[in-house]
This record gives sequence, C-alpha cells and structure tokens, in this order.
Amino acid sequence: MIKPTPNLKTTNRYEYKFDLKNKLIIEKFYGDISIDDIIEVIQNVFLDKRFSKEFNIIIDTCESKPLFHVPDLRQLISFLIKNKQNLHNTKVAFVTNKPRQVVDNYISDELAKGVGLDINFMPFSTYAAAYKWLNLK
Repeated sequence: MIKPTPNLKTTNRYEYKFDLKNKLIIEKFYGDISIDDIIEVIQNVFLDKRFSKEFNIIIDTCESKPLFHVPDLRQLISFLIKNKQNLHNTKVAFVTNKPRQVVDNYISDELAKGVGLDINFMPFSTYAAAYKWLNLK
C-alpha cells in the first residue's frame, strides 16, 4: 500500500500521489470501480498543480474489481482525446494480478494507438517490472 504523504490524494475508491523526483504519478484503485472512477482520477490528476505532461504513470489495480466492459473503454479514450494536450509520449504501467485487466490494458493501448494518442499502456505483475519499463530504480 502507498504510504500516506503530503503528496497523496485519496478517496474510498482510489488514491494517487506524485513522485516529483521520478516524474511519476502512482494511482491505486480499491474495490468496485467504474469507468467514471477512472476518468475522475485522471481528471483530478490533470487539474493538480503538480501535474506535468512529462510525467509517466503507474496504475495499481490489484485490489480492485472493474465494473466496466470493453465498450466502456471507448469512453476513456474519448476523454483522453479531449485532453490530449496533457499527453506527451506518456507511459502508463498497469500493475495487476487479474487476467481480465491485462486484456483491458491491451485493448486500451490498441484503441489509443488507433486514434493517434501519444500514450502507451503496458501491464505488469510487479512494481519492479513497471519501474524497469519506465527506466526508474
């Protein structure tokens, strides 16, 4: 679990924090989550004064259960298209322990590439692997 810090924003469904040193945003989801929950956290991150499009993202979904389906991912992609000015070769590492979330990740990546978004999604089973992909220690 992410240790509480002054950089931490939390609700009962998610929390996120900024790692300014590594230009990284770490998001963690809990329990049942909808596509609206995912869009809400992204919107809050984009509005946060510490946000920079130079940041990469780790999303931890190990303790969550998605309540959305593949067609709902189009809603997420539409939101990202409307906010594409906030993306700049952004890498999003999903840390998950559920096969379905790996599939959702790949579908999100293909949808994003299909509309020319400057974002890459990749699933991982550990933080260490995610950090390695992001070239962090």
